[in-house]
Amino acid sequence: MNKLSKWKKLEYAAIGFLLLCLVFLSFCFYKPEPAVNAPVSVVSDWYRLQDGQRIEVRLPANLTPGPDGSLTLYCDKLTRSDAGKIFSARGIQYGLEIRMGDSLLYQYRENAFLKNDQMKGKLWADVFLPQTTGSSPLCLVYRNMPDSPQFIYAPIFGPTSAVTRQHLIDHALSFAVLAGMLGIGILSLAIYLYLKYHDFHEPRFLDVALFLFLCSLWSFTDSGIYHVYGKEIAIGSLISFYAFMLMSVPMLHFVQNTVTLKRSPLPGLWIAALYANAFFQGIWYLLTGIPFIHMLFLTHILLFSGVITMILLLRREYLTTHNRGAGLCLIAFAILGVGGIISLILYWLFKIYWYDAIFQFGIMLYILLLFWGLICKITNDIRFRMEQEIREKMSMEDRMTGLKNKKAFEHYLAKLERHSDEYANAFLAFLKLEDLKEANAAYGMSAGNELIISAAQCIQNVCRELSPEPIECFRTDGNEFAVILTDPKISFSDYETMLQKEIRRFNASGSSRCQVCLTLGHSYFKDSLGNTQSISSWKSQADYDQHKSSGQTAASQVSNPYKRMSEQEESL
Repeated sequence: MNKLSKWKKLEYAAIGFLLLCLVFLSFCFYKPEPAVNAPVSVVSDWYRLQDGQRIEVRLPANLTPGPDGSLTLYCDKLTRSDAGKIFSARGIQYGLEIRMGDSLLYQYRENAFLKNDQMKGKLWADVFLPQTTGSSPLCLVYRNMPDSPQFIYAPIFGPTSAVTRQHLIDHALSFAVLAGMLGIGILSLAIYLYLKYHDFHEPRFLDVALFLFLCSLWSFTDSGIYHVYGKEIAIGSLISFYAFMLMSVPMLHFVQNTVTLKRSPLPGLWIAALYANAFFQGIWYLLTGIPFIHMLFLTHILLFSGVITMILLLRREYLTTHNRGAGLCLIAFAILGVGGIISLILYWLFKIYWYDAIFQFGIMLYILLLFWGLICKITNDIRFRMEQEIREKMSMEDRMTGLKNKKAFEHYLAKLERHSDEYANAFLAFLKLEDLKEANAAYGMSAGNELIISAAQCIQNVCRELSPEPIECFRTDGNEFAVILTDPKISFSDYETMLQKEIRRFNASGSSRCQVCLTLGHSYFKDSLGNTQSISSWKSQADYDQHKSSGQTAASQVSNPYKRMSEQEESL
């Protein structure tokens, strides 16, 4: 039987292996048919003229311009059937022109907001192919290329929807990062509001949310998708610059709320510097007309030096206090600093347009570390607070009966005194369990405990019956209880009647060896004129009524079993 099961296992393993091989082979040899509306990448059929000779070019490729800094590429691939399609090409930073014969189809023109080559590198030129397509070669003219070889991308063409979809796919990673920023920002804001509602003060969640919202705004308004398909590009570019200049402010507040050793003025100084930078750049632009792009290096210097300063500050905090939160924040700022340095090198030295992708990736790692640290901290804080609340609740609770104890009673009286204007009136009833000593003497301590629990259950059952009236029950001493009813809709005599009924029901049930017998005293917090008495007078008055009514019980019709027992013993 065991051998048969082994052979079956081998058989199943062989079948599984064959299925995996078939799947692998199908992926290797299957070639899906191209979609009808898919954009076509123009890779081949390009050429350039040099010394009167035709030189074939295959894109993408690194190409060197001519002596005048220009480069012209020709394509004979397009036919008349391609008329009306969209032709899309990159290279606007090189002064791209798209021509067909003598017709100029595209030429980049600056709008009200000047862009540098790095920003132009994010853009592409989309043109409709005219009806004359195929009658003459399509020309790509790059007029402002450096002397060194430059990377030229292969253009694409196809229906409008297909080309747009391809551009969106090319930016899918950026959109994913943008969506991640927005998602974490919304989650962080929701956590902040939830914690604030539950009296947890953790402003760093709000700092993270504001930082991510500003980062998302900058990422979107700085993207090529927005600059190609958006409207009001000049206003969007201005918003992008200001979002970039100010997005570090919330994280400086984050550092302020993290450093605990000594309130360092450094975060506040850098916050003031960033606000001043944004303000004076705007004023300088209005007064002199110098484009923001020419002042961008000031923002980069401030951001770089600010990150380095915060790293040093957090390092000092961590080495001094060994605060885990400060250590995690230090690692996060170090990652952000590395990402920022790489982005600046790509931006200024190599003028690579996708520098922002490196920076966005660094921001995501940075914020994920900080967010994880915050979640861990707030989880520990919530657990600590819950433990405190449990300890506080246990300290306010009588373990034998489950009622609130004398400490809770005094707290409630103090609260009632502080908010006395909010209540129309309240009555306090002191209840004393009779014959507890006799029960202990006759049946032992267990019977006495049983009697106390039974009395507490009777009092609690009446409280439940009055629910949702604001009534509170307490055990203030060994055999003493208290009941407070605020804004009572019933009189004390009604409450006493309900308690008598409950005690009769309990004693008649025979569920306990001892019968419950209570004496009551009561007092109202305010008199008929609405005058409030002090808490001590209120308690004293209730005690006075209790002594005055000594011997009157809420179960007066029920005979005392202990006295009856002693009488029988005497007769014996």
